[in-house]
Amino acid sequence: EALEIQQACYSDAHPLVAVTIKNMAMIENSRGDYDKAKSLYERVLKMEEVIYGELHPAIASTLNNLADCVLEQGETAKAAVLFQRAMETNEIVYGREHPDVARNLNN
Repeated sequence: EALEIQQACYSDAHPLVAVTIKNMAMIENSRGDYDKAKSLYERVLKMEEVIYGELHPAIASTLNNLADCVLEQGETAKAAVLFQRAMETNEIVYGREHPDVARNLNN
């Protein structure tokens, strides 16, 4: 319902809409519905790239979440690519010594 209200007030290219969909993806992921979560994360990623451009912390977060999701589905190669892209994004945005980069290295 919140998503419907937000979409009525804002375009799909709005940060609040993206956050709501990302939250929905996180719920589906925690329920084990990885196909639905993956679809939602991919949708959010496209939205965030329109909203923020290629390099933004929100995009790195979504990439990490999507990587975790596909890893749960056994797609290790795809997960590795997504984790790498998230780390590179955070490195560019924050610098090598930032805690988010360290978290990415841990993945």
